[in-house]
Amino acid sequence: MATSGAREFSADPDAPAGRVSMTLPSGLDGLALPGSIFHVGILAENLEAAIARHTNALGIEFLAPVERRLARFVDDVAGTAGPVTLRYTYSVGGPPRFELLEARPTGFYVGDGLHHVGAWSADVVAATRALARHSVRREAAIETADGELVAAYFRPEDLGGTRLELVSERSVEFIDTWVRTGAHWRPAVNGARTGSESPAPHRPL
Repeated sequence: MATSGAREFSADPDAPAGRVSMTLPSGLDGLALPGSIFHVGILAENLEAAIARHTNALGIEFLAPVERRLARFVDDVAGTAGPVTLRYTYSVGGPPRFELLEARPTGFYVGDGLHHVGAWSADVVAATRALARHSVRREAAIETADGELVAAYFRPEDLGGTRLELVSERSVEFIDTWVRTGAHWRPAVNGARTGSESPAPHRPL
C-alpha cells in the first residue's frame, strides 16, 4: 500500500508483529532516523536547578555547565543572524543523552521545557534540501565564522509538534570526548580543532 507516492509502506514478514517496513524517498536515505538520534534538548530558566531536578528525579549524572559562543546563529523566522553565547550541559550516559540549555530572555532559546530532538547527519546541507522537498522547513541554523553549516533546526509545526535538530557528524568526536573526559574543546573545522577550552570537571553536580 502506498501513501500519496511520497512514502511506501509494506508488510515485512521478518518484522515483529505490528511493525511495518518503510521505504524512504531517495533524498532522505542518508538521514538514518531514528538510529542517529543522540540527544534531547531541554530549555531551563535556571540551569543549576534543572540539573538538580533531573539528577534527583531520574538519577542522571551531568557534566559541569560550559559556555560556548556560536560564531553565527541564523534565525530564519526572525530574519536575524549573528553571534550567540549558550550555556549548557550534557548528561554523561547514553546515547541518547539529555542536553540542558540555559534559556535566553528573547529569541530562539526562550522558554522552559522540551526544545528539540537532536540527530547526527552526514550532510546537513543535503538533508535540509531533502526535508524542504517534503515541506519540512528550516527554522534556524548554526554556522561557523566561514559560513559552514554545522547544525540546523526544523519547524516543529511541520513534524507534528517536534522540533528536529540535525548536527554535522564532524561534531561526534567533540561530544564524545567531552562526555568521556570532561574536556570541552571546539569542534573540528576542515579536519582540525579550532582551539581549546579549559576542561570541564567530569562529575555529577
